Amino acid sequence: MNAASLAAPTREQRDAIRHGPRDVATHARLLAALPFANALDVAPAPSPTEERDPAVVVAWNAERCKFLDESAAFLAAQGADVLLLSELDWGMARSGQHHCARELASRLGCAYAYGVEFLELAEPERSEGGERARGERSSPGEAASGSPFGASVTAQPGFATRAQLVEAYARASGRDVAAIDFYQVLALYKLAVISEGIYARFQMGKTLGPGFENMQRATGPLAERALALADASSDARLRG
Repeated sequence: MNAASLAAPTREQRDAIRHGPRDVATHARLLAALPFANALDVAPAPSPTEERDPAVVVAWNAERCKFLDESAAFLAAQGADVLLLSELDWGMARSGQHHCARELASRLGCAYAYGVEFLELAEPERSEGGERARGERSSPGEAASGSPFGASVTAQPGFATRAQLVEAYARASGRDVAAIDFYQVLALYKLAVISEGIYARFQMGKTLGPGFENMQRATGPLAERALALADASSDARLRG
């Protein structure tokens, strides 16, 4: 399904979701009813590009891509054949209402495939800090900061599992991936630290915008997942 064909939920639908039950069954029902979870917005490159072997792949967290020109210049300088970007907004006040993936691809002269990870549900005229949004909002992202319901596109059928990705990476790169458990635990530890900082700001009243009143502490579940990975690993460094 192409994400560009999706209509944004109405204000009434957003309000009903925000104020409705918060349980696993409701989450599953909403994911089935709102087709964005399985959507991809795809566009080809304006002109054919040469393939290289080996290809250069760059992964980067764009942090919502608030600075399009600077981001495009940075990515262009990497000389990558494939860009794996996360946290790209579409129709959000905080990033100027842009479809960031599309505009980056236009500046770089490349194709793109954009998956909608989650849908914001709060008032469409507000940004993260509560200020008025700039300009018209792009479809389907007609909602600013709030309590999202969503699921990773890569968790859907047809995508490789984590184990398959690790195996493919090892095969293509020739690198030793025996320490992958260590790096997964390290990544979860870092996420726990970051999430605790966000929660601390929330506790001090510095995280503004509608929807944050329902914010929950994520540090515990992240730490528990890291400990479970460590306990199940054969890596001696993960055992205290």
